[in-house]
Amino acid sequence: MKNSSSTLAIFTSTAVLYCIVVLWYVATSHDAGLRCLPANGSSGDSITDEQGVEIRVSPPADEDVALRAGPSVGDGDMILPRPGDMLVEFYGRPIRSFVDFSWAHTALRNARIDAGGVMGNEQVIGRLSELLPKTSRLNLIEFPDSTRYVKIRFRRQGADKVEQGWLKLRKYSSVRVGVTLLWFILQLAITLVSVLAAWQRPFDKSLRLFCYLGGVTLVAFVGGDHWWVISSSLPLLIPFTVAAILLPAILLHFFLTYPVVKPWFIRSPQVSLFAIYVIPALMSLGTVVMILASWWLSRSWGEGPFAQALEQTLSRGSVTL
Repeated sequence: MKNSSSTLAIFTSTAVLYCIVVLWYVATSHDAGLRCLPANGSSGDSITDEQGVEIRVSPPADEDVALRAGPSVGDGDMILPRPGDMLVEFYGRPIRSFVDFSWAHTALRNARIDAGGVMGNEQVIGRLSELLPKTSRLNLIEFPDSTRYVKIRFRRQGADKVEQGWLKLRKYSSVRVGVTLLWFILQLAITLVSVLAAWQRPFDKSLRLFCYLGGVTLVAFVGGDHWWVISSSLPLLIPFTVAAILLPAILLHFFLTYPVVKPWFIRSPQVSLFAIYVIPALMSLGTVVMILASWWLSRSWGEGPFAQALEQTLSRGSVTL
């Protein structure tokens, strides 16, 4: 009984720590305003050498861009992607799959401004096409007010020409993070109360199962609410994936034992547990293997023609996964 209570306490503490790390990770990440999904739509059915990922949500040309650009900005100066465009490069990294998109955001977290990347007050974003030609190697620039812009390359929907643009980096919405934090505090209170009760009632299996359900719910919700951000971190992505897949099974298990244990569950407990968890467990294992394989296939293999050819070939496997 004591061992099960200790295991429950460790599991709950780990789930709470995971949620805190996710909230910190999201709050300190940069957002270029682009949203993509792991699978492309109809525009990305075929696999090409420069396929990219389909942009589902793009940043609007808001007043911040207009103010920085000044009254002379024109369509030729500030090119912004639109939903349906194919993102082929982000922060100087080729984008062939969603994993590449995540890798680029990981590199962007601790990015440093290269020489020549600090802009002066007279250099405005609307003149970037003039100040930084397409041959420029700069992928990240910074203005005196610490505002940063990242370079992207994309193709318009149905076009072959690759466009180049610069997107402003912002922090993720404090409102969105605040909503998640509020839910986390409320769910945490329920989970902690149930853990304290289970500590006093180690013989109550339904209560102990409810505690595990609360911990898994914490991980699944907090991670799922910001999945596109934590997808750039394997230590955060894998626990969320496993928790999200196992959550329905644990929920079903709980309602088979509460408020009273179902008769057929009493007659065949081992068979019932096997039937409940075998498919989710196999799905969890298979999904984790696919995630690890996708990340391995999308890794950088260095410079040079052979390394680039190998990287391009293996990235096709990542796109397929």
